[in-house]
Amino acid sequence: MRRRDLMLGAGAVGLASLLPRAASASAADRRFVFVLCNGGWDPTRVFLSGFDNPHVEMESDAEPWTVGDLDLVDHPDRPEVRAFFETWGDRAVVLNGMQLPAIDHFTCMKHLLTGDASGVNPDWSVRLAAAAPAMAMPSLVLSGPVFTGPHADTVVRAGLNGQLAGLVDPSDGALGEAWQPSEATAARLDAAMLGPARGGARGGAGRAGRLGVLQLSRPGADRQ
Repeated sequence: MRRRDLMLGAGAVGLASLLPRAASASAADRRFVFVLCNGGWDPTRVFLSGFDNPHVEMESDAEPWTVGDLDLVDHPDRPEVRAFFETWGDRAVVLNGMQLPAIDHFTCMKHLLTGDASGVNPDWSVRLAAAAPAMAMPSLVLSGPVFTGPHADTVVRAGLNGQLAGLVDPSDGALGEAWQPSEATAARLDAAMLGPARGGARGGAGRAGRLGVLQLSRPGADRQ
């Protein structure tokens, strides 16, 4: 797909409308990895060839380079870039610039990832996770920003220090020693949190009357 065709199509139907097509793939194909490279980038190092522009100072030893229909910049100091595009260039799309109605990075990031700058809408990864079949962790976030919108239940953060692993297997000590309240503190918490629910359940009034009351047991305490 040419860049012009992609942008015209997105302008006609909206980028969000493209997502259901991706989400309608078979379950085995619903695996996406999103990598956000934050910070300032000089596009003339890889993505934007300015050799024919007298106002652009290109790197010494850099050379114009074409992979399929991509016009790139090659440099001997970046062999990994060459290897990547030689392997995946036929499946890559490069957008050299997107006009956004803001100048600060975070607002532009929200607009790029979600379609607007409100921060209310979910980002592309969360939209795909919400359309996936039932999974324990539809969207696993290792680091960086995520905009969940109404689909916060689909997102799990691994934690920079392995917090998720520590919750799954507390024996590894990743979270340190678990905190336990004193008996007096636990009794006060129980009374404050469960007392109103018990009263509603006994009276049979409203939603509380239809709910059973579950008290999470403490070590050595009875379950209710």
